[in-house]
Amino acid sequence: MSIITLETAVMECYSNKKFMTEYNRVNGTNLAEDDTRSPIEKLIDNATSFTLSEREINDLKEFIKFVDVVVWQEVYNTGKKECLN
Repeated sequence: MSIITLETAVMECYSNKKFMTEYNRVNGTNLAEDDTRSPIEKLIDNATSFTLSEREINDLKEFIKFVDVVVWQEVYNTGKKECLN
């Protein structure tokens, strides 16, 4: 069983065009559109004085929280349950 980290889950979701289209539609955002940087790269750029708008920062934080709760924890919990059976 391979270990799936939160960073891996975020990157997989972010690079999935269909996932991002639906995420953006539901949340009224435009993440991953016409930008080749990953969400982690964007946050690093911001921490190192690369300019992101306040909205972009909030959208990225919310996206990472969403992937954490809806995708990553669900995968982790499912894997954990399977290991116990």
